Amino acid sequence: MLYVNIGLAQRLERVDVAMGMECGAACREQFSDVDASAERVDSGIAVWAGADSPLSLASGLGMRGPVLDRDLDHLVDFYKQHNVPTTVWVNPFADPSFLEGLGKRSFRVSSFGNMLVRTLEPSDANAEIEAGTVEVVTANASQSEEWSSAVETAFGDLPSANRRMAATMFHRPSSTEFFAMINGEVAAVASMAMHDQVATLSTAATLPKFRSRGVHAALLNARVAYAAANGCDLAAGMTAPGTTSQRNTEKAGFRVIYTEVLLSNA
Repeated sequence: MLYVNIGLAQRLERVDVAMGMECGAACREQFSDVDASAERVDSGIAVWAGADSPLSLASGLGMRGPVLDRDLDHLVDFYKQHNVPTTVWVNPFADPSFLEGLGKRSFRVSSFGNMLVRTLEPSDANAEIEAGTVEVVTANASQSEEWSSAVETAFGDLPSANRRMAATMFHRPSSTEFFAMINGEVAAVASMAMHDQVATLSTAATLPKFRSRGVHAALLNARVAYAAANGCDLAAGMTAPGTTSQRNTEKAGFRVIYTEVLLSNA
């Protein structure tokens, strides 16, 4: 049985930090005009991947004990030099000094995210990866543009930022991207990164005309199978509370282990 404790939270945050470092490097390599970067702050990381990018935020702080004022000042200055507010995820297991310090710096709650996990067994590698007419395949190195374009179309808002985010994620060393196909057409895409035997699922995006046809569930099952086949013992992902994404993820055997809060000094 998987117990929810600070050890599990620390493991997941370490993985998030590793992914953040990869995102900073991949964005810098793909988009020289962005001046992307990722810096370690306390036990966490601050990522800059351009204005309006969903990747430009901080996470993982406060997981090893009290957060010092100089670290919080460093965090705020990191984003101030790019003329944007600081946005940061706070884990419920983070040291209380982290929230206290953010409060003193006029941070306010922006949104919440539910962290869901499920344990993986070797037998999960045999999970069904097709649902009806849906076929799931992994992307190859030449399909970055096709995958990124599908993300941009599916998400709709902030098209340039979403395309940049997608291309950045596609080129992370630890990442594998997936296509869900219906009758030869791209119906949806999704991403997964593997670190420390943890598979982190993200960026599940369904094109409008293919919604409500089981493609999200098929992508979940395919990524679970792929992660298990590659030696992962845990799969994780975050969704907004009470969404269809959360419901589909729970149907795939995941459970909510805690809720993180996103704060900003905007």
